[in-house]
Amino acid sequence: MGSIISTACCGRSGGRWADAADAAETTERNTPRAHVLRIDEPPSSEGRTALMERTYSAVDESPGRMDGGGEVLGCASPMSDELIGKHLGTYLVESRLGQGGMGVVYRALDERLRRTVALKVLPSAFTADASRRRRFEREARAAAAVTHACIATVYEVGEHEGRVFIAMELVEGATLASRIAGVALPLGAALRIARDIARGLAKAHERAVVHRDLKPDNVMITEEGEVKILDFGLARLDEPADVGEAQDVTAAAMTMPGQIMGTPGYMSPEQAAGKPTDARTDLFSLGVVLYEMLTGAQPFRGDSAMDVIIALCRDEPAAPSTLNPEVPPELERVIARCMAKRPADRYASARELLADLDALDPAAVTRSLVSAPTGAARTPLAAPTSSSPSTATIAPPSLSGRPRLQKRMVFGALGLVALGAVGALALRKPAGRLRRAGAVATQGRAPWGRRPITDDPPPSSASAEALRAYSEGLRASRDGAQELALERYTRASQLDPALAAAHLRIALERGVERGRESFLRALGLRGSLDERDRALLDAMAAAYTETPTDFAAASARLAAVARRFPDDVQVLSTLGRVQGEHDLRASVASYLRASAIDPGHVPARSAMADSLAYLGDLAGARRALEQCLSVSPSATACLREQVLLDLAVSDCAAVETTARRWMLLSREGGAALRFLAYGLVGQGRSLDAVRETLVRARAAQPPERRAQSEQEDARALATLEGDLAEAARRGEAVEALVEPGRAEGDHATAARARALILEEQGRAEEAARVAQRFLERRDAWETDPRTDDRSLERDPTQALISVRLRAGTLTATAAQAQRAARRQWWERRQSALPEVGGFLWIAQHAAGAETPAEARAALESLPRFGGLPPYALLPGMHVDAVVGRTYLLAGRPMEALTALTRAATSCYALRFPVEQMRAVRDLGVAREATGDRAGACEAFKRVVDRWGRATPRSITAEDARARMLALGCG
Repeated sequence: MGSIISTACCGRSGGRWADAADAAETTERNTPRAHVLRIDEPPSSEGRTALMERTYSAVDESPGRMDGGGEVLGCASPMSDELIGKHLGTYLVESRLGQGGMGVVYRALDERLRRTVALKVLPSAFTADASRRRRFEREARAAAAVTHACIATVYEVGEHEGRVFIAMELVEGATLASRIAGVALPLGAALRIARDIARGLAKAHERAVVHRDLKPDNVMITEEGEVKILDFGLARLDEPADVGEAQDVTAAAMTMPGQIMGTPGYMSPEQAAGKPTDARTDLFSLGVVLYEMLTGAQPFRGDSAMDVIIALCRDEPAAPSTLNPEVPPELERVIARCMAKRPADRYASARELLADLDALDPAAVTRSLVSAPTGAARTPLAAPTSSSPSTATIAPPSLSGRPRLQKRMVFGALGLVALGAVGALALRKPAGRLRRAGAVATQGRAPWGRRPITDDPPPSSASAEALRAYSEGLRASRDGAQELALERYTRASQLDPALAAAHLRIALERGVERGRESFLRALGLRGSLDERDRALLDAMAAAYTETPTDFAAASARLAAVARRFPDDVQVLSTLGRVQGEHDLRASVASYLRASAIDPGHVPARSAMADSLAYLGDLAGARRALEQCLSVSPSATACLREQVLLDLAVSDCAAVETTARRWMLLSREGGAALRFLAYGLVGQGRSLDAVRETLVRARAAQPPERRAQSEQEDARALATLEGDLAEAARRGEAVEALVEPGRAEGDHATAARARALILEEQGRAEEAARVAQRFLERRDAWETDPRTDDRSLERDPTQALISVRLRAGTLTATAAQAQRAARRQWWERRQSALPEVGGFLWIAQHAAGAETPAEARAALESLPRFGGLPPYALLPGMHVDAVVGRTYLLAGRPMEALTALTRAATSCYALRFPVEQMRAVRDLGVAREATGDRAGACEAFKRVVDRWGRATPRSITAEDARARMLALGCG
């Protein structure tokens, strides 16, 4: 999430780094933002902590946080970057992460303990201000008093040459605010996060520390899913203070009119009124945060900060279930007690709240929801009493077994009108989803049993045409006609946008990365799904809403769904797909079960072939595909898997044959035509035929993709033809086209291709600039949510570090450090799938070897990754070229020959023209080293024939020509 500052007093220009999540926060979150712009600093060159770095600005510059006279923090005079590159005690300041009213936060290296920290420095202009300095030190003491896994750790408070600083834990991840972004979280995820926050608060409160500014911006979710509470800038210790500090606190909190400490919308009523606060103010804030996690909306709204404060002191919010019907009554009661206006009516402690949260079993809650008939009466958060139509009293049973205080909540005219004035009970997105869900509520369903998916009970819809398109999509899915299935499901969703089942099927067909938008639509319409599909949706939330994707969690949840629906083909097939990301053998078992129930269910057979191939059983994979095509000769899903197997073994003639068969069965054939082009280039066919094939392939693409594909195809063809100047121009055009995009993979492919083309012309410094520009901006984009070989292949970091190293713009020491950092990042992120270990070695170790010593070290580490993968298919990387070159560099040419021979005959020349020609040159070197002079001459001649007359010159062709002369090749 981008850091946000108020232009009213800071006047910063808009930044280039705002993304969709930033925009969503600006328009959808309820805290008044007034005029907001994003800081325009790019991420640091280290790149791994870009989200976290932007977050440190966000939590310290939140425009909603007020401190004294309504001053918005973050508008202090900007501190210069004079500290960057200098020392504060034992800390080397590396870069600035953010700036707020109470100081500047830097990224720094603790040279004593060799760890990276966040360093918060009080601006020198404020050092003489006794009250600011005391408050700064109070923050440090408050945070340092607590050590807990859910609280960012404070390491040290120090002073160096008059500068006061706090050294604290550098947390990597994203804020809870960016996770919510106006959309309700899954029930289980919201409960888990709330529990972790409560645990952290409980520990802090036991140490007499009250946070006083708890909000989603101050909660981080790490890459591992851990919760960290940040920013104790308004915290205080409930302990005796010195006279000066006591005066500061009392004046700020009690006596000075109009001075508010906290964030409107999250602070408690007593905090908003400037009254004394205790630990229960944090419980009110946590109730607000939990409400927002479950509904996507804040409970208190207004057009200004003061409007919000008035609302939280006077009004009662809409019941969460009016915004999200899946919020159970038990949880509503917990939220109601947290957000009681009077502190005495709230939980007495965070431990008491935690006990009630722990007593809520998400699985039991989900079961109670999906088993209740749609439209059944729900227990309201507050039932009307006879004395007042707008006032209710609830006395919820104590989940923890302790007596509860009664809580009076107000709903009805006052609450509904107040919220309705700003948007139909809530934010536009959640309310819209709920209206649509109510319009298509499903009725009872037939029992689930052993049958094809085409016999499943149809969903409810007012559009008969939408239902017909949906039914056609199911038939196409079962037959393995993936393109047709997507077309039909999409048509159904267009005819009836509230048809949640269609959105869910689109998400399942497209997979995690491309199907997330459809999945979120289905999530918003969850109430209209039938029992089985609701269970599928809930189980898959861990896969579609987490980055990196938590396939193990999704698999465990799907396994539970499979126990409820043991003979359901859709459930078993989906389970197999998810298991394929972390347990290949289990995935094969699930596919076999699905195929036994419905032998005609093609997706299970095609996906099983993929799992078998990754297990090294290529023969078994081919048998599975043969069975698949015998069951459904029109199964394009199986033909796609067949093409991938052919590509893996460099059988370009088979690629052509399978692609042509696929074209006959596909309505548009864009993917089939592109694979056909691969096969034609691999067999040395006319480039004019390839060019025409690509024209037809682009015609079948969505219009928005055609311009980029045209430039990419022209870049590849120009490279193959030796027109390297034209290839460079096309490469620059591709980079310009992908510039607005958010997907890291698009930027990665464009940067890698252009850098290699420039390097091939001898323009090493320009190539290095392209590489550096990508590496410095990499973490600003969305990464592939998966953690398998398909995500590894899309990371060109090691290759681009090599480009910079070869150009002399990066020292060997710096390159080694950057390589190690990226490897560690991947090893932390990598899934538990052992079969993927070899791909990790290829992409992060072999790809980074530039010297004989590095190559030998890489090969020595190979056993740690389980050896080379049996299925050497990484469509985004020329795997054999990387492996062969590593063996060659290590002085093991005989072992390099096999991989380099495959690389030289690969069908991927259209996709990797530079990499393939370099592999052919390396093959010549390996043959020469093993005494095969004739073979070496043949390989070098092939390079010269292709690029010997390249314009401008090709350094690979020049090297090959020099080697031919040295060998005396004819």
